[in-house]
Amino acid sequence: MQLATSDNPDLQHICTERFQCFLTHMVDIGNILKTTSIRFQKEKLTIGECKDELMVAIGQFKLMLDAGDHSAQTVSNAEADIDKTDLLSALIEEFETRYDSLKSFDHFLVFDPSTWPQEMQGLHSFGNTTICNILQKYEAILQLNKDITLTEWMRLKQAAKRLGASSVYDLVQIVNNPSNPDAYSNIKELVKLSLALPLSSAACERGFSHLNIIKNKYRSRLSHARLSAHMHIHLSKETTETFNPKPAVDLWMETANRRLNQGQGSTSTAAASSATQDAEAEDNECDTEEDNGGDSAVDSEEDF
Repeated sequence: MQLATSDNPDLQHICTERFQCFLTHMVDIGNILKTTSIRFQKEKLTIGECKDELMVAIGQFKLMLDAGDHSAQTVSNAEADIDKTDLLSALIEEFETRYDSLKSFDHFLVFDPSTWPQEMQGLHSFGNTTICNILQKYEAILQLNKDITLTEWMRLKQAAKRLGASSVYDLVQIVNNPSNPDAYSNIKELVKLSLALPLSSAACERGFSHLNIIKNKYRSRLSHARLSAHMHIHLSKETTETFNPKPAVDLWMETANRRLNQGQGSTSTAAASSATQDAEAEDNECDTEEDNGGDSAVDSEEDF
């Protein structure tokens, strides 16, 4: 109302019906983007979840685009519909472009047991071609034997089915079995690669936020080693309930001669205490002699 009653014509133009409709659309779009951003910031976001979140956002934008057509009403509403269409079309195009960039990582969904067929007959041939494609695409980095990797993949599927694995992290537990570390030495590299793919920039942004908190204007001269240690502590997110301080205490004790010599310590303390008492006694005797000497001199003068 203050803008509408203002003498400035530019401020009065802000309160037009077209701009009010635009602000309404921006609020709805902002809520969708906010929800999508929060979901992308969660830990351990997998490729499948990433694609699902993008598809949900794209679907909501398309619903907004199809909902409500005010072109039959005032000219201002018709212009607002044009603005809404342009804005939502640009957002949908951007999100679909990001979705296309994730399609090259679709083959890593083979490590999600929830996508596997239920029948053992279908499971036998499931993912074999995909594993070959991954080996071919990342051949320069991985340099793994194709036949050995496929054999381990077949063994991994059987073990995961027998143990009831339902997520990628269940597969990680199987391939990292300490009782037989060489059983999945090749396929384990592919599983680790699938977990190392950067699906969002949330982790990087979280790291920069911690960096700004740690290296502030009062601690601007932190060395690289100390700053790295502080960053590691902040990003590890170990809670006080689950943190085990014993390894850190042991390491701290081993880095220098900090061991307590209880017997020598008590002896040295007693000796130091005895020496202090002797010194105090000597000081008291000296003070007494000086006082007595002074009194004798006074008495002699009075006698004279």
